[in-house]
Amino acid sequence: MAYAIMRAKKHKASGGGLKVALMHLYRERETPNADPTKANLWFKQDGEQTTKAAMARLTSEIERVNESRGRKLRKDAVVAVEYVMTTSPEWFSDDPEERKKQAGKFATEARKWLEETYPDGKVIAAQIHMDETTPHLSIFVTPTHRLNDDRLSLSAREFLGGHEALQKQQDSFAAHMKPLGLERGKRRSQATHESVNRFYGRLKAFEGQKSELVDKYRAEIDKLDKKLVGGKGDLVELAKLMADALATLQTNYKRTVAEQSKEAESKRLQ
Repeated sequence: MAYAIMRAKKHKASGGGLKVALMHLYRERETPNADPTKANLWFKQDGEQTTKAAMARLTSEIERVNESRGRKLRKDAVVAVEYVMTTSPEWFSDDPEERKKQAGKFATEARKWLEETYPDGKVIAAQIHMDETTPHLSIFVTPTHRLNDDRLSLSAREFLGGHEALQKQQDSFAAHMKPLGLERGKRRSQATHESVNRFYGRLKAFEGQKSELVDKYRAEIDKLDKKLVGGKGDLVELAKLMADALATLQTNYKRTVAEQSKEAESKRLQ
């Protein structure tokens, strides 16, 4: 049985982390684990697919909320929540065209759930990444919340106020995706030092050859406890996603070597 997978990460107005995440979303910065020969997908209603356009959409929403509240947002306020939504790999077909259809159907349903969960929120950016091992939807939404007096506020606490709130979102997401034949993942899964160390062991294979990539992933794992919503369970999930990333990197590397060898042999025979 395949599982519905969802994780969330909060982004503040300050610090620059949101802009970096958006640049990654739109592939405006180097993404070593992505296959450049595979095109990503997006929703037409989101308009221009650039970090600049997404930040403009966010600024517009912040101004709308500020006007409604009658005062400016705090500089350290959470202004966007990033969701990564996918399934366990076996759910997807190996056929490229069928895989594309499945990814589109999954992403459409996942977005419906997000818009129902954030009825007053604004989707500022979204893409369906087909260029990694397992297709997944990355989508950013503002935690816009309507107060009792009908004024608007940006409040991530209303949606992700602690571990229980995320658990409820996981339940709700899995229930929404059930018609696609997906189940909820294991409840309250806990990442242990042993789990993380096993993943570090996989990274060891790239020491020397891909040291920059290893260091990058290691740094990301070290920051997870503070940045990811949901605690240690998400650490295991990210480790799996990173393992997929390394697998894609290996495949791309092997393909490049094979192509270069073929080209060299062709030149030798001329």
